[in-house]
Amino acid sequence: MLSVGVERTLVPRLSALARSELGMLLDVLGAVSLTDAPDERRSPFLDKDGKLRTGPLYRALCEAQRSPSPSAKFVWGSGAPPRVQFFTWLVLKGRLQCRENLAKKHIVDDGCCEFCPGVSESMAHILLECPFAVEFWRRIGCFSVLPGNVAEMHTMACPPHVPTARFSAFLQLCCWHLWKRRNEAIFREELKTLSCVLAGCKEDARLWAYRFKIEEQGLGEEWCAVGAFSAPSVDSQKKNHCWPGSRWLIDVSVGSGCGVVVSAAIVTLSLSWQRRHRRRRLCGKVAAVAPLVAAARNTVDSLTVYTYTELGAATAGFAEERRVGGTAVYRAVISGQAFAVKRVSGDVRGEVGVLSRVNHSCLIRLAGICAHRGDTYLVLEFAENGALGGLLHGGGGVLNWKQRVQVASDVTSGLDYLHHFTNPPYVHKNLNSGNVLLDAKLSSLGLARAMAAGTGGVGVQATAAHRGHAGVPGARHGLMSTQMDVFAFGVILLELLSGKEPVFVAADGHSTSLLWEEAAEGMMIDGGDDEAWFRLKEFMDPRLQGHYPFGLASTMAALALRCVAREPRARPSMGE
Repeated sequence: MLSVGVERTLVPRLSALARSELGMLLDVLGAVSLTDAPDERRSPFLDKDGKLRTGPLYRALCEAQRSPSPSAKFVWGSGAPPRVQFFTWLVLKGRLQCRENLAKKHIVDDGCCEFCPGVSESMAHILLECPFAVEFWRRIGCFSVLPGNVAEMHTMACPPHVPTARFSAFLQLCCWHLWKRRNEAIFREELKTLSCVLAGCKEDARLWAYRFKIEEQGLGEEWCAVGAFSAPSVDSQKKNHCWPGSRWLIDVSVGSGCGVVVSAAIVTLSLSWQRRHRRRRLCGKVAAVAPLVAAARNTVDSLTVYTYTELGAATAGFAEERRVGGTAVYRAVISGQAFAVKRVSGDVRGEVGVLSRVNHSCLIRLAGICAHRGDTYLVLEFAENGALGGLLHGGGGVLNWKQRVQVASDVTSGLDYLHHFTNPPYVHKNLNSGNVLLDAKLSSLGLARAMAAGTGGVGVQATAAHRGHAGVPGARHGLMSTQMDVFAFGVILLELLSGKEPVFVAADGHSTSLLWEEAAEGMMIDGGDDEAWFRLKEFMDPRLQGHYPFGLASTMAALALRCVAREPRARPSMGE
């Protein structure tokens, strides 16, 4: 999972319990030290070079699961590749790892489909009921009426226009490609079109026919002739003069024919010039930002490259009223959707690299990029509700207790992902309430730094400590680590509890006080419960008007004090 980078898309989808268990597992694996030594073990699943072969492994699993049930012949007698047979067995037994089943195991928080909002992602939904699946089966023409349950698929009769030989394998092939399409969309972020899925089915149909060693019977061609598989290519359509909606005109005069030829030539030249112009303009746009994405070369194709003119139109010419809170961020509207356009001077390769490598629901998403006259413009996800600091300290509204707890939970999730589930791990280095966007997304990852392998959370040298960390033990020396993020998180917890800014004017009206120092002094209690209640009530935000559970508030306060401990080793990890 770590070597292929699956955790980037997998971890954000896990429940808090599953993330905690995965974190503990990674801690165990991190403590394991292996040494190279000759492996004398032999296994039937290894080839002559000692490499694992999945074929024998799947066949062993298939043999272990054979049974005299009505579906056994449909699965194990199909002749499909072993992994597809085992996939079909999981489907018929209701054990496929769809979100509905994962939610029952508390691996994810809800079982809703990621592509069909409000609909449970069951096996039937993926393979039969999803609009994509319905259109897939319609194009193939395999079923006049789709089965109501995937467990009934083995009872379906072969339609007249589908070759009866190996029909069960053909059915498994189609389901296998629907499942692969779903997984590629989630884990590779590649959403294949219907045409691509049908083309993949067609190619596998030919390969499987050779597998059955009956290609001389024409089964591969019969399979490929089913429904949408048989759609003629563009070349064959042109060759046979059967392009949809057009007919060749036979009886035309020589004069009109020449006119058509000349007109067609003019249109062709015009279109060719437009294509070259668009290509030249696109190449110029990509070349302008290519140095910026050198660290994120694999993601340049997924980012939209904008021109300065396009961003100017989206921000009303970078109008002052579009500026967000006096910052270098502007609200933009692109294709009817709101984005934040952030102007950055200097080297932004670090920020682009981090934003392109992380993928979490609690981290801000990079959508596009533009370079213009030495400045870089990052097109980011827009948070309509603004920053946490502005809401807590700007007087724009009041967060209730439930909202504050949710913000704390989301910030915890985002930092835990950066520290423990990215490869390499990242230190945010710039965490403060001004960079927590509601709904609780972490922004300003420009200062994030990858930790060296094997540091285990021990600090790496930063170029400069952020002013938000001034006064924090260790920040004066430029030493940054995950524990610095933990300290900053503790400060945010104290802000959520008290409603005060991290640095505020003291009661004498002249000196300034640090919130974490006031909290450490004010809530170090040696008395009983009554005194603890009184001290905590004095510290809490009066705008809450006492509408919070004392026990939970006390627990949050105790956690915050642990996070802002002067000794970094005394602070908990974000996983804790």
